[in-house]
Amino acid sequence: MEVTEATARVYDLEISILDTPGVYSLSDSSEDERVAKLALLREDYDVVVNLVDATSLERSLYLTLQLREAGVRMVVALNFVEEAERKGIRVDPAELAKRLGVPVVPINPLTGRGLARLVATIMGAASMEVRPIVLRYDDHIEEAISSVASALPAGTRFPRRFLAIRLLEGDEDVAEMVGLRAGGLLPRDVLEHHGDLARDLMLTRHGYAALVAAGCSRMERVSGGRRRPSLSDRADRVLLNPTYGWIVNLGILGAAFYALTVAGGAAQGIMTRAANLILAASHRILAGAGWWADLAEAALTGTAAGVGIAVSYVFLFYLMLGALEDVGVLPRTVLSLSRIMGRLGLPGKAAIPLMLGAGCSVPALKATRILPSRRSRMRAAVGLVGIPCSSRSAVIFGLVASYAGPWHAAAVYVVSVAAGLVLTRLSSLLLGEPSSPLLLELPPYRRPMASNVLAKSWIRMRDFVYVVIPLLFLGGMGYRLAEEVGLVSAVVGPLRPLTEGWLLLPAGAAVPLAFGFLQKDLTVGMLAVAAGEGGIGAYMTPAQMVTFGLASTIQLPCVIAFGTACRELGCRFAAALELAALAWGLLVAGAAAHLAAAAGL
Repeated sequence: MEVTEATARVYDLEISILDTPGVYSLSDSSEDERVAKLALLREDYDVVVNLVDATSLERSLYLTLQLREAGVRMVVALNFVEEAERKGIRVDPAELAKRLGVPVVPINPLTGRGLARLVATIMGAASMEVRPIVLRYDDHIEEAISSVASALPAGTRFPRRFLAIRLLEGDEDVAEMVGLRAGGLLPRDVLEHHGDLARDLMLTRHGYAALVAAGCSRMERVSGGRRRPSLSDRADRVLLNPTYGWIVNLGILGAAFYALTVAGGAAQGIMTRAANLILAASHRILAGAGWWADLAEAALTGTAAGVGIAVSYVFLFYLMLGALEDVGVLPRTVLSLSRIMGRLGLPGKAAIPLMLGAGCSVPALKATRILPSRRSRMRAAVGLVGIPCSSRSAVIFGLVASYAGPWHAAAVYVVSVAAGLVLTRLSSLLLGEPSSPLLLELPPYRRPMASNVLAKSWIRMRDFVYVVIPLLFLGGMGYRLAEEVGLVSAVVGPLRPLTEGWLLLPAGAAVPLAFGFLQKDLTVGMLAVAAGEGGIGAYMTPAQMVTFGLASTIQLPCVIAFGTACRELGCRFAAALELAALAWGLLVAGAAAHLAAAAGL
């Protein structure tokens, strides 16, 4: 989880926007909360926009009260107002603004309601004076706050009372910032009455949040007496059912992936035919033009294969993911599958990075920061070894499904996930730690907005366009050049016992597998170059496609993911994970190859 920065032009002014991870407090119970807190303490900003959920006002106001204690200029954006009203909850924005002492603007980002007013309020709030709110704690805590605040240096950015409270809550970052610790400054009787100051401060603040929420909102009866369950309620009873909900969610994902294979296959056919026309034309133009023409043709062959297969599936995969996310199904799938995490020795929150891993392993590795400890983060990272990201899914659906059939592709996907889960369970035995439940706020069900889904899909896809396509071109050229100077045979020869002996693959498949470590999207293009004029279909049998798919899938997907694992969890762990994943993937793929050979496939 990181702070994202963007710029926008408003009223002929260019403003900078910092987006922190979504949190409910400034505690350090998870990495995303610490990132948001450090942004508040260290970043340069004029106004804080606090997004508050009208459907769970009391929970949202805890963070709001912490920000008010900090005395920052703030505007509250009240979201999900219509959804709250459908549930019989009416929030009075004017009363909420009065109790908080800051502007409150109801908004609806989907319809645009209140956004113009929100922008105008933010611009006006940049110059307003805001006095920090003072929440009164019991006498002993107040004595402790006064004692610590009096020892703080003057002229700090934040009120000394706020900093004193943060020190009493054990905030190491604030202690480093002011050069003091609260321990030696506390009156003796405070510790006698409050063995856990941080907990008592939290409970008092939660009480204030409940009072504010109760004072500016009311519950209304739905006409006709008892409210009948809505369609959303009935859907949640199925999707979140503790007995069979996970089966339904897996069924939804299975149906979505089946649709992906059908639509991706059609798109791949169109793009492959277009690529073949371009390749035929280039062959006629470059025929007899010399050695550089061979390099260009190899580059075009690799690019055409990679684009024809990967683009079809990767972009459609992101469209599918964005639609499930917008509808509200994906968060419920995460929550439902989190119940399985305990059986794997993982915290419930580990379901979030594992589901993100189906899109890309890089943000999934970063998302492990939400987990409570380094050990749980390491175990979740192990789980990502068998979760096919979009690039590995493109290999499965675009390569295996196209040349071996959809059932072979489904087998690769299931075996890969199962192999990853087994490895995760094994790692949990080595890195044992009690699991913890997942608390996740569920958005309402909505009709997906095409513009929103397309925008998110493009943001996730653009790295492929800007990074992978040039690499496909250079990779194809590099393969042919390495072939000319004898480097390919130098690599292929020593690896024959692995490729031909254990994996039962053509010896030349070693090079595409090696390229896959750099970027999994290169695998298909390099395989097309290695296959030569006969094409991939003539180069491998369906059983070999399955083996190649497993060997390509059960591992960290690219050097970028490896680098991210280094930054997040240390290079020693990342190297150990890479080696273990590679060995495990080759073991599973080879075992599958020999089982297929024994069965005469």
